Amino acid sequence: MAGKEQSGVDFADPDLFQGAAWFFTPVHGQNIYSGMGGEFLTWVEKIGARTGSIDADEHDKLCAWISHLPQMISTALAATLVDEYGDEAPLLEAGGRALREMTRISSSPYSMWRDIAITNKRNLQDALHKLEQRLAHIRENLSTKELAVEFERAHHLRKIPPSKKK
Repeated sequence: MAGKEQSGVDFADPDLFQGAAWFFTPVHGQNIYSGMGGEFLTWVEKIGARTGSIDADEHDKLCAWISHLPQMISTALAATLVDEYGDEAPLLEAGGRALREMTRISSSPYSMWRDIAITNKRNLQDALHKLEQRLAHIRENLSTKELAVEFERAHHLRKIPPSKKK
């Protein structure tokens, strides 16, 4: 999982894959660690990626959550801010690092995300629906103790040691 919101030679990054996850989705019975597949896997690891094998359906579901959903969140937030404050508002300077990080990938090209949204529509819709439900729950509980429960639940993500994360 690596990428940038900008593309082209001017934005090339020799360290793009350093530490990035690179998932392989073998067909049933395929040994990706032998033959040409194994050789390719070795090259992927040499450029710095961490490789792993995962079922294609599980890959699509996982990518909907860890890549596609964050893109849609960033896009929705940035578009909503433009609607609320206009194209010329200096929001990024006023908002600080958190806002810049949350909206950085909203600069990604639609041409790439159009195809991803179409080909992984079911998983992305499911992830968006679950996030919408969680946001509604938070909105409805802004002045209750449930908000503290949501924060505590969220903190668990960062408490998981890297070797134990899926």
